Amino acid sequence: MVLKRINSNAEIWFIVIAFILLLPTLGWSLILYALYFGIKSIFAKTYLVQNVATGEKFKVDKQEFKQYKKNFKKKEKQVRKISDL
Repeated sequence: MVLKRINSNAEIWFIVIAFILLLPTLGWSLILYALYFGIKSIFAKTYLVQNVATGEKFKVDKQEFKQYKKNFKKKEKQVRKISDL
């Protein structure tokens, strides 16, 4: 005799309802997540950054960090130009 487990009607309905509810709730979650981080990025005055070498975490002014990134990219381009020679 070979036995095989089957789902009852109630279990099948729970699966169907869970799948139907998954799509709208996932959509709302993604929209709320995007709104939260969009608003946060607009109104944030400081960024939390981490020193890669030491692992130290600290807060930096938003404008200072943008200037740092700009300078870092310039240095990176200079290194590429030198290495291409």
